[in-house]
This record gives sequence, C-alpha cells and structure tokens, in this order.
Amino acid sequence: MRGELGEEITRPFMTIYRNSVIQGTSPLKRTIPKKMRFRFVKVPTMDGTLKGYDIYKIPQPAYIDCSYTLSLFTHYMVDVNTFYEMILREGYSDGQGYMKINGHDISSKIGDPSENNKTDINQEKVYRIDIPITVHGKLIDSTKFEKVNTITKVLVKIQEKRR
Repeated sequence: MRGELGEEITRPFMTIYRNSVIQGTSPLKRTIPKKMRFRFVKVPTMDGTLKGYDIYKIPQPAYIDCSYTLSLFTHYMVDVNTFYEMILREGYSDGQGYMKINGHDISSKIGDPSENNKTDINQEKVYRIDIPITVHGKLIDSTKFEKVNTITKVLVKIQEKRR
C-alpha cells in the first residue's frame, strides 16, 4: 500500500471514512416548517470602556446524522488492546462523546466494534478492528444570521444648573 506522496504505509495505521449522511432528528423532538423559528443569541462586545451586546436572530438548523467507520490495521495484538483502551476508556467511556468543532459541541455515539482478522496461516497476519461512529450534527448557515437593532449602550449625562 502506498500513501498520497508515494511512500509505503506501514502498520499500525488508522483510517476513517464516511458511510452516509441522513436527515437527523431535533434533540427537542419538535420543529417548525420553513425554518421560521429563531433563537436569539447575545454576543458581548467591548467598545473602549463601554461593554455592550449585539443580538442576533439565528434560523432553526437542519439536523443530520453522519455515519463513520474508524478502522485500525495492525500486526500485533498489543496495538489492538491499546486501541480498545484508548477508544473505550478515554474517548467513549459511556458510549458517547463530544467533539468541539468550530466552537460547537457535537455529540457522537459508537456502535459495537467488529474484528476482521486474517487467520489463514499462509497469509500475512493482520488484525483489523472496525468501530462504527454516528455523529449527530446540525447545519447552520452563518450568512443567514440577522443582527437585531437594540439599545446596547446607554449614555447618561448629568448637568448641574448654575444660578
């Protein structure tokens, strides 16, 4: 096997590939047609010494579920055990995990791992572990954000009358 630059790939190595993208479900279990529902977000701003907020209307996102397969290829059982320990203990200790992508926490769940090992004595011994991962994401178009005109800063003038 050769890599993108033509060099030979040696084991152990991992691959990840996307199997499918399907329409997901909203975590709130309710959506409004035509994406007319908006959520308001306050973004803090600082103008010299005055602190204020910009308020944005964000349209309802489109939820998607992406299916991936994470695979490990190795010659040694020690690598398989280390891989299981890393994935099951550190990454997905309770069957789900979170990734921070562009400042958003995206949840993912793993399925049952499968082992595709070559046991024929005439062939090269290769361990292959496949772990299905489902990522529950949402599609948000930042060009559709709408800034709401509000009062963000108040200036108070105190004047004293002279007699």
